[in-house]
Amino acid sequence: MSEILKQAQNLEKVANEQSKHIAKNVNNELNKLNKHIEKQVQLSSKSIENAIKDHNKKSREALQIASYRAIPTLMIGVLLGASIVVALLALANKTNLITLTVG
Repeated sequence: MSEILKQAQNLEKVANEQSKHIAKNVNNELNKLNKHIEKQVQLSSKSIENAIKDHNKKSREALQIASYRAIPTLMIGVLLGASIVVALLALANKTNLITLTVG
């Protein structure tokens, strides 16, 4: 009977050692996985940040180009409006609706 007891104790000891070894290996692998995931999240975050910055830069550039392209049209509109006002004032002065004096 004592031989069976010794074998059972040895088996229990081996099982405990294997259990500790497995737990240690699983813990090490989980730590590696966590570090890998953290690194990938940081890389992804940086990539997204760079993409947003690039998009914002391109949007600003496009807005500036559109603004510069709109300036000639705006100037033509202002000049046309001013010309119409001057023409109306000249016509009103000529027809004696108003009197314009310079000076």
